[in-house]
Amino acid sequence: MMIATSSIMVSALSPVPGGDGRAVQSGNPSIKVGSLWWMPTVVISGNDPKGRRPLVVVQEVRYGLVQVITRTSDVNVQGVLHPADDSLGLNKPGVFSIRYLRSVEERYFNGGTAEYMGALGDPYLQQVIEMWES
Repeated sequence: MMIATSSIMVSALSPVPGGDGRAVQSGNPSIKVGSLWWMPTVVISGNDPKGRRPLVVVQEVRYGLVQVITRTSDVNVQGVLHPADDSLGLNKPGVFSIRYLRSVEERYFNGGTAEYMGALGDPYLQQVIEMWES
């Protein structure tokens, strides 16, 4: 399995060269598979009791949308268990669950709405990607 870690900069209306017909746009170079962000929950879920949640990008920008999986500190949820990691602003153990797969508009990653924290490392990223692809 290959995971693309670089993005092609083209217009949102232009097909990707080599062509499977997908359109890709990426105005923010940090929106890459494995990048970890804190995002206000009003953007990702209208009924979340938390003010913001960490999320990991599982698919780069397509048609102005980014596929992400949010992380919960409820370790009883089925998914990829991830330990606390202060370097990423995660002070509690948590779980990335396919149950929390979301599409987020690219514009929310710009202009201060989201906070970029770094990259989710392996083996956790690989496990999240495998869960998402299955």
